[in-house]
Amino acid sequence: MGHSIALVTGTTSGLGYAAARLLATEGYHQVIVTGRSLARVQETAAQLAAETKTQVFTPLELDLDAPTSVQSALADLVRLGRPIDFLLLNAGMIGGKERVLTTAGIEAAQAPLIGHHQLTVGLLRANQEAAWQAVVSVSGVDLSYPAALSARS
Repeated sequence: MGHSIALVTGTTSGLGYAAARLLATEGYHQVIVTGRSLARVQETAAQLAAETKTQVFTPLELDLDAPTSVQSALADLVRLGRPIDFLLLNAGMIGGKERVLTTAGIEAAQAPLIGHHQLTVGLLRANQEAAWQAVVSVSGVDLSYPAALSARS
């Protein structure tokens, strides 16, 4: 199977970081790594390149909590002009005892999931998906969040 381009969200730590490293060792020619801060995702790309001894990592700023950031990332992906073969949507849901809204007015606990939806639909509309080998969505949950929900009931 010829691997071309993979995009992994949330790569600055944890599961996203490990997945990006694995995809590079599995033969992807380009692994687009994303994070909220361009400086941090550039640092992550450099660290992954050093660990894997490959130069396949492309940093992309993507803050899933901000619809404008998702749109900007989509524009950057369209400019690349090459479709994504493998999409790994990795986001943790961070809860708390109080309801928090993002600057866009989206509940913070749900914003990454909405951002992933916007990213996926945007790629489809722009024909930036190849015959996708896979779209994988994973999410971690802060266990204090369900308690906060039940406290509101």
